[in-house]
Amino acid sequence: MSTDHNTPCSEAAVLVVDDNLAKRLAITSVLEPLGHTIIDVESGEAALREVTKRQFAVITMDVQMPDMDGYETARLIRLRQEAEHTPIIFITSAARDEVEVPAAYASGAVDFIFAPIAPDTLRAKTSVFVELFLKSRELEASVRDLTVVSNKFHDSELRLEAAQSLAKLGSWEWTPEGDCFTCSEELACVLGRVGEVPPTTIGEYAALVHPDDRCNWERAIEQARAGGENESEYRVMRPDGSQRWLLGRRVWTNDPDGSERVHSTVQDITERRAAETAAAQLARDNELILSSTEQGIFRIAVDGRITFVNAAAEDILGYATGALVGKHAHDEMHHSHPDGSLYPARDCPIYGALRDGRPGRVSGEHFWRADGTSFPVDYASAPILEGDELVGAVIVFSDISERVGMERAMRDAEERFRHSFDRAPIGIALVSLQGRFQRVNAALCELTGHPERELLRLRLQDITHVDDLEAAEGYMSELIAGEQPAYEMEKRCLHADGHVIGIQMNGTLVRDADGTPQYVIAQVQDISRRKELERQMQEAARRDPLTGLYNRRGFEDEFERTLAYAYRYDRSGAVLMIDLDGFKDVNDGLGHKAGDELLSGIAQRLRDRLRQSELIGRLGGDEFAVVLAEVSVAEATRVGDDIRQLVRRHGRAVSGDELGATASVGVAPFDGPAGQEELLNRADQAMYQAKQDGGDRVQLATAAPVSA
Repeated sequence: MSTDHNTPCSEAAVLVVDDNLAKRLAITSVLEPLGHTIIDVESGEAALREVTKRQFAVITMDVQMPDMDGYETARLIRLRQEAEHTPIIFITSAARDEVEVPAAYASGAVDFIFAPIAPDTLRAKTSVFVELFLKSRELEASVRDLTVVSNKFHDSELRLEAAQSLAKLGSWEWTPEGDCFTCSEELACVLGRVGEVPPTTIGEYAALVHPDDRCNWERAIEQARAGGENESEYRVMRPDGSQRWLLGRRVWTNDPDGSERVHSTVQDITERRAAETAAAQLARDNELILSSTEQGIFRIAVDGRITFVNAAAEDILGYATGALVGKHAHDEMHHSHPDGSLYPARDCPIYGALRDGRPGRVSGEHFWRADGTSFPVDYASAPILEGDELVGAVIVFSDISERVGMERAMRDAEERFRHSFDRAPIGIALVSLQGRFQRVNAALCELTGHPERELLRLRLQDITHVDDLEAAEGYMSELIAGEQPAYEMEKRCLHADGHVIGIQMNGTLVRDADGTPQYVIAQVQDISRRKELERQMQEAARRDPLTGLYNRRGFEDEFERTLAYAYRYDRSGAVLMIDLDGFKDVNDGLGHKAGDELLSGIAQRLRDRLRQSELIGRLGGDEFAVVLAEVSVAEATRVGDDIRQLVRRHGRAVSGDELGATASVGVAPFDGPAGQEELLNRADQAMYQAKQDGGDRVQLATAAPVSA
């Protein structure tokens, strides 16, 4: 796949590790729509090489691989600093109870996906980790940019302080040792103490600081001692009772002799604070007035250009903040009639106040939004005069789309309802509070097999399966009682010809203006096909995709039922565990395709040899299991030997005499109260005994092995 090792910040790379080429291609095809670089490798060693070349957003990895499995590969990847936090998703065809979950997470896994793989699930999980990777890249870049900006800002601060020093702003200096405090003439003037003795101690100066600001000012002095420099705004009290706002900047230094000293510049910002307060209050007042109305407001100059627009107008017209300022009002929002024909500017009522100098009101006009759509408005315009001079006009407008729409909706409501009701592709009915059909559509008649006249004589309860009736009536009672506004349930419906249909029903209660329940709107959909697909999917989850046999989960479910039946009715039986000898040699020597062919062929021959009622499963890898019902020990052993021989013949046919696979078979007869797990363990132990004795043989759980 791709070998580009320079992944931009806006792109990500995904590593797919699997020794099965078909699975790698399948996973790659699922992830390609994400639009990122995908690299697939066939082994853990290859994966380790790739992580030395680049950083991956996420790694998907098979658990069971030759030479180095997924756990070991993940552990080694985690040893690299660059890949220490790379998410690893294990993808495995093994059963859940075969996976060593603690070991997997300890090796670095962040998630598991078990076969069969759902493409949407794999794509969604991978996409989440890719997005996290890209966001972290963006964050790193932002941090770098912020550092540069911060350094520049700090340099500007230093230059500003130097400029203030050159401007001879007020200042003071305090030496803590001896409590020596001096202040400049400029500061004495600000304090209103020209000609008077200025403060000579820090305590005297602190006494001049406004009581409400004193604690913060003293804290700032101590913070300067700890941090070197700082600034704060505070008020001081003058002898005449007035107050001045000061901006103080302080720095704490150490003299060559080791003594500490505080230097502070002081700027009188009283007028600035007053102006800021007044401006802020005016802005708040204007904002409150303009934002408290839902009407759009804009002002135009005498040339028709917009000089102000409130937020409501921008929102109604669909423009960004400030985008309309400087543009001609008519050209932006009133240029055309609703049918698209040109609206001459000379006839534009918006400009009426400019032309006539008199207020005006217009109803039924249309304005145009930024997206090219029009909407009905009512608006009024009034001239703006400075003395006797006309300097502009103000226009106040309202979007009356809702009002017009409601009027139209009221006229069309019944027609739309009738059309939607009668032609809906799903069944719809109006049902009385007692459950009687009051109105039904054609789709419901077709679904139930009842003509309209016949349905109108029935109740909803009459076509509900008896086993679902109690639940259905409970939902209806809760709906009418107001305990829920609507309900949804799956139930069975009785067709007119007697067969049962799976349906999904949604019920919504309709009330009158006073809140009194009137009737229920019932929507009915046939979900029989969906139910069948769900059943098929559940069955597929119990099957091995390669051989079509039961997988471990499906086998154990069926075995449990077979064993329970045998014990209940005192029937004999046996379970056989079959493990292929030399299967790894076939895989390694001839490839996985030959291995798959061998497994599929054995599965088919087991079907051919055994009765349809007998249970066959592939429990994983090259291990099969068979349950024989109503057989003696001798018959079970004979069947086991037949299986051994058919495996030998097929193994030679697939891989030749040199690599031909054989089978070791363990047989465990049903025995009294022994449960499934115990019987499987006995058969498994017998099978391993046969394998230890040389393989290609059958071993009874309680008897000597049968030679080849």
